[in-house]
Amino acid sequence: MELGDSILQELYLTIAEIIAFAWSLKGKFTAGQNPDGLIAEKDITERGDDY
Repeated sequence: MELGDSILQELYLTIAEIIAFAWSLKGKFTAGQNPDGLIAEKDITERGDDY
């Protein structure tokens, strides 16, 4: 995989996440999502200077 392909793949995944988020705001969910499921917490702690 080349660098351009990797960046393009990340862009597609980001767009898909944005669309899924917008759907959830409207009360719609994709096939694999459970609207009544637990919301997973995201670790946002400091990762250090070498990250």
